[in-house]
Formats: sequence, structure tokens, C-alpha cells
Amino acid sequence: MVHTGDNIPVGLMKFGRPAAIQVYGEAVVLDHAWVLETPSGTWRPTTPLPQPLAFGGAASFGDYAVFAGGTDGNNHHDSVWRIRFEGEDLVYEPLPALTQPCAYATAAVLNNVLFLAGGQNAPSSTSALNSLVTFDPSEPIPVWKTAGSWSGPERILASLVAQDGTLYLLGGAALSTDTGSNPILHSLSDSHRYHPDQGWTRIADFPHQAFGAVAAPLGPSHVLVLGGDSSSTPGIDTSPRPTPLSFSSTVHSYHTITDTWVELEQIPSGLGMTSAVSWQETLTIPGGASNSGLSVATVLSGILSATGVQFRNAGLRHTDLLFLSPGHDGSLLRRQAVQY
Repeated sequence: MVHTGDNIPVGLMKFGRPAAIQVYGEAVVLDHAWVLETPSGTWRPTTPLPQPLAFGGAASFGDYAVFAGGTDGNNHHDSVWRIRFEGEDLVYEPLPALTQPCAYATAAVLNNVLFLAGGQNAPSSTSALNSLVTFDPSEPIPVWKTAGSWSGPERILASLVAQDGTLYLLGGAALSTDTGSNPILHSLSDSHRYHPDQGWTRIADFPHQAFGAVAAPLGPSHVLVLGGDSSSTPGIDTSPRPTPLSFSSTVHSYHTITDTWVELEQIPSGLGMTSAVSWQETLTIPGGASNSGLSVATVLSGILSATGVQFRNAGLRHTDLLFLSPGHDGSLLRRQAVQY
């Protein structure tokens, strides 16, 4: 997960990391945590997680983050942690556990409430979850509650983003088995929105099937979606040299008012299995997975402004700089790509 806070003395925090992307079987999962204090600074290690975890649902609450569930590579967990800074060290405070173990869920904060969608309750499960659960840390005795299910397949590795009082659930992957009882991932393109007062509504499908995509709000009425794997595959290879994946390098934008998708531009390489956070007027996307299936250390940064967003590599390597800006009709249009 990645997090930044409004009132913490340091900048960006990233927690946990798998050595290879996997859904079934064993993988190396780390308990490491890193901090980046300024965009031009250097990542430094900080207090590790209480245990190795990856692929939990994570979201930011201003000056702290919440990390729910996750996997250690062998088992899925129901633990929930509030993560905050004390000086230059991280403090992990346990919160009420999930009602069941869960990994590969997607999370977002809406109206200061944490929402967790989908996931898988055990590594051996051949079906995913189709529930949306909520957690309000401001309640005197906070508990996990069910907010209902969308009218579509259960899923893991979907994208969930809050924009203008509404949640948007985009893509993901359903689970099933083949004739030999081997697990299969089915990429999804169906998309849904959730309003606390109106429930679920089906919206225009994502332009292609994708799981593990990165989504973020942009401006007052857009959702930006980057990358994601568009393949349907028999599981995700757990060997030391995973089978190549099919992460897209395309950036799409969804217009929440017109219910339409626009293809914007290409980022330097395929991207997936990470998250984005707004930090110091940038949209920052650290790490994730490449099409080799292995974790990467690249940090992509998009400079946010009234006219759009410019993506660049924040790892001090040369890359393309992408400029996206709103058109006269309110939609996002491709403008230019230049060398950074």
C-alpha cells in the first residue's frame, strides 16, 4: 500500500511487497516499510509491519492509514491496522478485525468511512467475494458492517475510487476452476457505482477487461485509470520466474456525468498491482508489477494542476512526460507526450 498524510512530518509511506505477484501457492512477502520525505529525496526504511503482508485493502485518513487483511504468501489474514507516525517511526495500532480473512480486496475512503470491496478469504478459495463492507473509525465502538453487493460477478483485484460523494468499482478478476480443478482468473470489464443513499448502479463498462489497475479521482468529475492486466489466465504463476502478464500501458478517463470513457495516452510501460495517492500536488504511483510478474521499484508521478496531470518517473530516471488536460466539453483529451 501507499499512503501520505496531511499532518505528518514526513511524506510518502509504502508498506509490504511481494517478490512476485501471485494468487495461489507460496510467495515471498516482505514486512518492509519505506518513507520518502520529499519528491526529490531518497526512500529510507522505517518501522516494519507487525508481520509480512501484501495485497491488503489500504486507504488514507488524513494523518494516518488503515491496512485491512492481506496475505503473507501462505495464509490470508483478518487483521486491521491503523498506521501513523510518531516522530520518524511508524506506530501500528490494531483495529477490530475483519469478519473473515481477506486478501486482494480493494479499498477507498468516502465521507471518512473505509469501504472494502471483494477479495478472497483463503488461498485455496476458487470463488471470490462480492460484498462491500464498511468501517467508520470515528464511531465510539467501530465495527465492520455490510453495505450490500453489486449486480455482477464476485471479484478480486478490482479498482475502487471515491469521486464526488460516490464510489466507483472498476473491473477486477473473477475466480473459477477448469476441468482439472485448477484455479482460473477471468478478467472483468463491468463497472459499478455506489452511493450511500442510492445503493449500486451499473455504469459503462471499462474499455477492456482489466484487473490490478490503478485508479484515482481527477478534478471534479473524472476517474483516471492506468494499466491493469487484460488477460484471462490459469491463476498467476507462483514460480520464481512467473509467466509474463499483460499489464496495459494505456491511461483511460471516465466522465462521471456523461458515463463515458476516453482513451488518453500511454505511460512508459505496463503497470499494475499498486495504488496511487495525491501528494504535494502530484499523483504518485510507487512500485507495482511489470509484465514479467515481478515487483518493480519504479515510481511514477503525475503533476496535478488546473489544466491536467503530467506523468513522470519519480525514480530519477529518464522517461516520458505525459500531459492530460480537460477539453472544452469537460471531457479529458490527449494533448502531448514529451521527454522529461
